[in-house]
Amino acid sequence: MANITFPSSSSSSSSLDNPVVSAASSSSGAPEDAFEDGCSICLEPFTTADPATITSCKHEYHLHCILEWSQRSEECPICCQFVILKDPASQGLLAAV
Repeated sequence: MANITFPSSSSSSSSLDNPVVSAASSSSGAPEDAFEDGCSICLEPFTTADPATITSCKHEYHLHCILEWSQRSEECPICCQFVILKDPASQGLLAAV
């Protein structure tokens, strides 16, 4: 998650329109990235009970999220490529939608 800080009041008023954004660090010291830690559709984290499903374009979503998405669009929400899931069982579910 990003931290947003605003310049001090001693700065010019125009600088208030441009907040400074910096990446927050996780406990490992690496920047957190929502695309790697969670689903880009629902923004919830991946868990062992609800793991990531990987597309052929290498984007990760919860299976139920990408199945619901595919009812509206056959394109990846991030890169607009045709959605194909790497797991054959998951792809079978996608084909049935």
